[in-house]
Amino acid sequence: ETGLISVAAGDSEGDAGVALELSAGSSAISGGNVSMTSGGGKFGGKVSLVASSGTETGGDISVSSGEAASGTSGSVSIASAMGVSGSGGSVVVQSGPGYTTGGGLTLAAGSGNSAGGNLDLVSGGSDTGSGGGIQMETSQAPSTGNMVLSTGSASVGNSGGFMLSTGSAA
Repeated sequence: ETGLISVAAGDSEGDAGVALELSAGSSAISGGNVSMTSGGGKFGGKVSLVASSGTETGGDISVSSGEAASGTSGSVSIASAMGVSGSGGSVVVQSGPGYTTGGGLTLAAGSGNSAGGNLDLVSGGSDTGSGGGIQMETSQAPSTGNMVLSTGSASVGNSGGFMLSTGSAA
């Protein structure tokens, strides 16, 4: 095993631990990038972002893009890599269990003055086999939860339509 480089903020006897900040420099044209990359090898290294536990409340992890004064704000992209001769990696987004109530999970598109953003759920395609499916279900429980699919209300004009259809076959 090769050497280890550790960058750590110190503990504190006060109310808050010492903060650790990584930031790139600003510029009149393009700001600097911040890049975190694990090492390569037969088995690629992992990159882990973990918030610490707390006796009352665990720490948060926030990933957000930057604002734009006149134009388009930055994007947030979470993607797994392609498997050149095997299977592609999975992306799992899951909230945590709770002793009383499990954590919620919200997927929401942004609002806009002209039009709101779309929310697309699309399964993967295939060149020679079957395309991936989409499965939505409530979990098993003594009393199961509801599943509601509905369009929004319209203050002026028509509300959105609702369509279920299968694709055509060659």
